[in-house]
Amino acid sequence: MRPILVGVTIVAFGTSAPELFLALISSSQGAPSVSVGNVLGANANDLTIVLGLAAVILPLATNYLEARLEIMATLSSLLLFGALALDGGFDWVDGLILMASFGVILYLLIKRNRVPLNGQEENGVDIEMGWRHSTSFYLGVLVLGVVALAIGSELTITSSVELARSLGVSELIIGATIISIGTTLPELTVSVISALKGEPDLAVGNALGSVFFNTLVVTGTVALISGVYFETSVVLISVIFLISVTLLITAMMRWKFQISRLGGTVLVALYVVFVITMVYLG
Repeated sequence: MRPILVGVTIVAFGTSAPELFLALISSSQGAPSVSVGNVLGANANDLTIVLGLAAVILPLATNYLEARLEIMATLSSLLLFGALALDGGFDWVDGLILMASFGVILYLLIKRNRVPLNGQEENGVDIEMGWRHSTSFYLGVLVLGVVALAIGSELTITSSVELARSLGVSELIIGATIISIGTTLPELTVSVISALKGEPDLAVGNALGSVFFNTLVVTGTVALISGVYFETSVVLISVIFLISVTLLITAMMRWKFQISRLGGTVLVALYVVFVITMVYLG
């Protein structure tokens, strides 16, 4: 598999597990807007802080021609999210549309991976672990991880609702700012390590994949379980911001086929703009 596809699929889906668990718990506890806010904030983090800090450490040299489908997938998911949010919420029908769209995008990405660009085979990526254990060990670690995520998500929801009430701001804003910082730590870790190890495609793919996974699967989960309603203006402003940042990243990659240190610094600065905007709207 191409490194960027590994980042967009396997790595991104794994690092987005906190957002998915938060969606499941928040929906079951009657606070789905926290998860929608978390999706918006996590996406902003992925496109600014995650990519920005990785690029500051080491410029992310990524060929736009190889990443164009992943970029289109990210933009398409954000546009769909924004279109469905125009009526002020997501219901089960919206959830089905989001989930079905994810399936289509995933199919197209995998199908593209089977077709060499320019008729030539490309080098894949081989991820090797530094240690080996039995299957039961890995199963045990997986179970512990799932339990920890479930407990952490429940505590996060309870705390965020109380925090929103005490500060007098909406649960959506709390999810978009404070909570999203914690849920995107896995993406940040993976992208920074990928940059340090000279795997820029993995770093970029991880960020882009997390965005469309959060946008389609996490939001779709909330919509299917309980539905959610919110202040449309806050969500649409966030979506416009996310689309604008994605287009900026695309321009960087098309211009010099990389996200430079200067570009990374600009992305980090844009995160500050996002947080200030969310606090103002809250």
